[in-house]
Amino acid sequence: MTDRQHHTVRRLETFSDIVIAFTLSGLAFTLRLPARSQDLVAHPMHFIAFLASFAFVCALWWLHHRVFARLFYPNTLNVLLNFAFLASTVYIVYSLQLLTAFDDAISQAAYALSIGVAFCLLAVLFARGSAETQTQADDVERRDAGRAAWRVGLVGVAFLISAAIPIAGASPKFMSMIWVVAVAIPAFLRARERLASRRAPAVQSEPTEPVRPKS
Repeated sequence: MTDRQHHTVRRLETFSDIVIAFTLSGLAFTLRLPARSQDLVAHPMHFIAFLASFAFVCALWWLHHRVFARLFYPNTLNVLLNFAFLASTVYIVYSLQLLTAFDDAISQAAYALSIGVAFCLLAVLFARGSAETQTQADDVERRDAGRAAWRVGLVGVAFLISAAIPIAGASPKFMSMIWVVAVAIPAFLRARERLASRRAPAVQSEPTEPVRPKS
């Protein structure tokens, strides 16, 4: 990339960090005061939803950082995809406000939709980065980006599918189970990849016994 393109990438990353930081701070405004202090313990679901949303946004920031570190090329489509990702990230705050205020099928679907779209857009950026040859990423980083695209996309698609569950009349518990599975499976696959990559150098570095000539 040229110096001008590097400058554009850095400005986009800085702008994205600011938007995500404001999103994290905006999550605090979704917390509403209970009627009694005892309700914090008796009805902790709103606080749990806040913590889960905070974790999701932090995960989105880390994945976004991985894309911009070596994989992002500032062409028109990638820039538009990044802005769409930022919009979906900000929408998480609004959808959480809906969920906190109403806690009905529509608000649950809106919340799942906001997270699903954000993860799917990141998956597209990972996939495009894995195929991009004009960045500084090497073959190993492109291969890892392709795997990350599948994992992140799996989370996004699962949340998009779960967005239709409340409207279809299924129980919120079933929806929550889909969210847990959608997060657990990619995390397991990532942990297995890391374990395999740590074992591979150890296996390659094991000394082999010299072959003795037969007498």
